[in-house]
Amino acid sequence: MAQLIKELRCIVIFDQDLCVIQDCTTKSPIGMGRLRGGVYCFDELLPSTDPANAVGSHDLWHGRLGHPSDQVLSLFSRDLNINIVNKRPCDICFRAKHTRTPFLANESHTKELFGLIHCDIWGAYRVPSLCGAHYFFTIVDDASRAVWVYLMREKGETSLLL
Repeated sequence: MAQLIKELRCIVIFDQDLCVIQDCTTKSPIGMGRLRGGVYCFDELLPSTDPANAVGSHDLWHGRLGHPSDQVLSLFSRDLNINIVNKRPCDICFRAKHTRTPFLANESHTKELFGLIHCDIWGAYRVPSLCGAHYFFTIVDDASRAVWVYLMREKGETSLLL
């Protein structure tokens, strides 16, 4: 697996019955394997995503109709002359099924004012505020959840606030 990832410069994502190989840069699928007998079997290298080659294809109509399931798309296959033989895994559908890993429980809490504060600097923004600020600095008190926001023209002004 490591050799494949190094040579193809790719990402490999496993699902309960599907393995998708994606390009590192574009995140577009370049190969897939389906689970067969407890093993993910590589089917084929996926063809180009050039729209000129997609007329009447499963992928084209799948995208145009809002990414319906194969079962729903098969209802239109005769009317729209959809070739369901050359279908590829849909990158958008695959990403939409991903769930975010939950954050770890944070045990760092305080009931004492200013016992724990959270700070962040935001920016730089292209359009400055009315006072010319391109950054803003936020402070959140963990106990009271009170928030302070300071506008800054430059990041270096942070040291003056602390």
